[in-house]
Amino acid sequence: MAGVNVSREALTGVRMSLNQFKTEIADVPFSMERHAAMLESECERDIRMVESQISELNQQISAKREELHQLEMELASARKHLSDTEAAQAKTEQALAGIERELENCRCESSHQHARLSYCTDDCERSQCQQAINAAEALLDTLKAHAADAAMELQKQEKMIRNLKNDISRIQADISLTSDDIWNLEQELCRIEGKRDRLKMAYSNLQSELNNFTNSVRRFSQNALEQTQQDIAGVDQCIQYIDDYLATNL
Repeated sequence: MAGVNVSREALTGVRMSLNQFKTEIADVPFSMERHAAMLESECERDIRMVESQISELNQQISAKREELHQLEMELASARKHLSDTEAAQAKTEQALAGIERELENCRCESSHQHARLSYCTDDCERSQCQQAINAAEALLDTLKAHAADAAMELQKQEKMIRNLKNDISRIQADISLTSDDIWNLEQELCRIEGKRDRLKMAYSNLQSELNNFTNSVRRFSQNALEQTQQDIAGVDQCIQYIDDYLATNL
C-alpha cells in the first residue's frame, strides 16, 4: 500500500508539472506577439523619424529655391538698373560735351567782342559791342552752371554704376552659394529617401517573417497544449485507477 501511495504522489507531481508546462506554453504565443509588436513599433518609429527628416529637408529646399528665385529677380533688376544708368550716363556725357562746345563758342564770342570793343571808336558801335559782351558773359555763366550740374550728375551716375556692379557681383556670389546649398540639400534628400526605402523594405520583410514565425509558434503551442492535455488526462486516469484500487482494498 505504501508503494501505491508513493506512485500516486509521484503522478500528482507529474500532473502539477504538466499543468505548469501547459500554463507556460499557452503564454508563448502571446509573449511572441508582444515582442513582435515591440519590434514593429521600433521599425515604425525609425521610419517616422526618417520621414520627418525628409519633410524638413523638403521645406529647406523649398525655402532655398524661393531665396534663389528672389536673388535672380534682384539680379535681373540690378542689371536693368545698370543698363538704364549706363544709358543715362552716355546721354549726360553727350550733354556735357555739347555744353562744353557751347562754352568754347561763347568764350570765343566774348573774346571777339572784347577785341572789337578795344578798337571801336563809334559810340553806337561800342554800345552794341558792350551789349554783345554782356549777353555772351550771361550765357557763359548759364552754361557754366549747366556744365557744373551735368558734371555732378555724371559723378552720381558713375558712383551708382560702381555700386550696381558691386551689387551684381554680390548677388551672383549669393546665387552661387544658394545653388550649392540646394544641390547639397538635394543630395542629402536623395540619401535619406534611399534610407527610408530600405527601412520600409526591411520592415516589410520583417513583418512577413514575424507573421510566419508567430503562426509557427501558435501551431507549435497549440500542438503542445493538445499533447499536454492528453498527458494530463492520462495521468488523471492513472490517479483515478490508483484511487479506485485503494478504495477497493479499504
